[in-house]
Amino acid sequence: MKGVVRNMGRDICTLDNVYANNLGMLTKLAHVTVPNLYQDAFFSALFAEDSLVAKNKKPSSKKDVHFTQMAYYSEIPVGGLVAKLVPKKQNELSLKGIQIEFLGVLPNYRHKSIGSKLLKFAEDKCSECHQHNVFVYLPAVDDLTKQWFIAHGFEQVGETVNNFIKGVNGDEQDAILLKKHIS
Repeated sequence: MKGVVRNMGRDICTLDNVYANNLGMLTKLAHVTVPNLYQDAFFSALFAEDSLVAKNKKPSSKKDVHFTQMAYYSEIPVGGLVAKLVPKKQNELSLKGIQIEFLGVLPNYRHKSIGSKLLKFAEDKCSECHQHNVFVYLPAVDDLTKQWFIAHGFEQVGETVNNFIKGVNGDEQDAILLKKHIS
């Protein structure tokens, strides 16, 4: 096969952990992909316990377990994921499993399977943690995102929850709960 060049390179879309030094990029991605929904404090809290330990202060005994990933397309950060382990049901509006708190991809990089890779990461963490549900609360008016999750095997649970999502400006939005069962 002389003259044939095979592409043995790496995948153009890769995932990597979020660290304190690239947390600002994840925050910026969230502000661009889902404007007015996340406050900076939401993201800085992901590493708050680590900074307390670095300052020789005692961290709280109850720390949520978060899974975070940055998605890169040709080494450019284009998406991110924040998911939380919910080991037991908190109330009638919650499930146990892995809750997707943020999943976003920049508009120009959508439809390139980047969101699907981030979702697969959350599903894999669900299995690793011996859980059976991946779930997400979405603004009830966000039909495009709802359809994306449904196309990836999610189904709506229950009715619309009034004033469930609080935005940056203090406004409240109705939400729907979508879940996917992982065997």
